[in-house]
Amino acid sequence: MKLAIVGAKGSGKSTLFRAFTGADATPVGGNAGPVVAVVKVRDPRLEWLRDKYQPKKYTPVAVEVQDFPALPDRAEIEGMKLSEMLAALREAEGLIICVRGFEDPTYPHAALLRIRAAIEDGKPVKSVEVSEADKKLLRGFRFLSDKPWVLVVSIPETGGDPKLAETIPGAFEARVAMRAKIESEVAELEPADRAAFMADLGIHELAAESLLHASFLAMGTISFFTSGEDEVRAWPIRRGANAEEAAGRIHSDLARGFIRAEVYSYDDFKAVGGEEAALKKLGKFRVEGREYVVRDGDIVNIRFSV
Repeated sequence: MKLAIVGAKGSGKSTLFRAFTGADATPVGGNAGPVVAVVKVRDPRLEWLRDKYQPKKYTPVAVEVQDFPALPDRAEIEGMKLSEMLAALREAEGLIICVRGFEDPTYPHAALLRIRAAIEDGKPVKSVEVSEADKKLLRGFRFLSDKPWVLVVSIPETGGDPKLAETIPGAFEARVAMRAKIESEVAELEPADRAAFMADLGIHELAAESLLHASFLAMGTISFFTSGEDEVRAWPIRRGANAEEAAGRIHSDLARGFIRAEVYSYDDFKAVGGEEAALKKLGKFRVEGREYVVRDGDIVNIRFSV
């Protein structure tokens, strides 16, 4: 899964990138393109399965996050052509649009107003109701305004309005307010030191984790799991996908030779202490066909023959 962070100069998007990924937002070797980092999606359900099975391999969902150069007022973006930027953005599966929610004399506040005016005056492609057949035709154009949008408002370390994100108009599938500077400092700490630092600041949950889950929600993505002693893994898939699609997400051979799916929910599995026999006794260990619609948190084992 690929997410692209975009925003005007001074919006705080590079600080957001550091908070989100813990990585440096400085381009390597003077490269004018986006800075890329990979974030592993923390899922307590998957962690529970890992702790139960102690697998040789543990694979949470990985999200590639790209920090693009600031949106320009001209056709060049610090050495990167606008056309090249748009082409690269089309490869992303979702956009994280960062706007400034604090005063900074270094940058004019007009950037936020221009973004607001553009959204109010123009309608994004995704706001237009079209048939499923037309959607398939339009998909080939990969319109940026047809992609899911997640709005992040970067607010100051103290004060600021966490609800500001809810007041900005636009076709956003999810909205998050983040104290990106503080969270970037947390991300730079060793994992063992983070809890104490967060406790001192009264931070109970990092907005960066909320941002990941908001991005999943905006993109209509859920996670199903495969688990065992060899590997515990989370698989991202579109909401509404069936068991055959889930099988293909794991490997094309599983979809091609699909026989059945053995399915049970994470919540049910945890409730019985991780014992399949107890699930079967309660009738919660199910055998499903290829048209079964996979649910978020399903643990799936595909039976196949090729």
